[in-house]
Amino acid sequence: MFIRQSWLITSSITLLLLLVFLPGYSRLSDPIRFVWKYRYEYTPRLVNLLRTVRFLEKAQHDQPFVMGVWSTAGDIEYTMPTVGNFIRYDHVPEDRQGGAILVRNKIWVDFAPMPEFTAWEKTCDELLLDAPPYVVSRCPGSRK
Repeated sequence: MFIRQSWLITSSITLLLLLVFLPGYSRLSDPIRFVWKYRYEYTPRLVNLLRTVRFLEKAQHDQPFVMGVWSTAGDIEYTMPTVGNFIRYDHVPEDRQGGAILVRNKIWVDFAPMPEFTAWEKTCDELLLDAPPYVVSRCPGSRK
């Protein structure tokens, strides 16, 4: 009797765990498939990250570049050979807004839109570089 009950409990728990975790399996397998696909090759995102960094290195005279919150340009900042390349959009002095270069990673900008930063994106519409997910654009006006 005890063996039959224990088998029933064990089977029920196993079935319950499978029902809970099976739908999330694809999320667990995505990183493994990603590694198998790219191995040690550069991913398209990494290629575009390096392309964006090279572009910004040529435009160093326009620093600091404008970003949203840290996540919208953190990977670019860490990839660049220098530090202090960015200033948050809400800390840019008015006399430095004209001609400013706006840099962002659209994955994070689109993930949590902020109305104030969206206004910057609409204003700074002169596209300088589009290397998905990275976008670099210039604001109208000139730097003083």
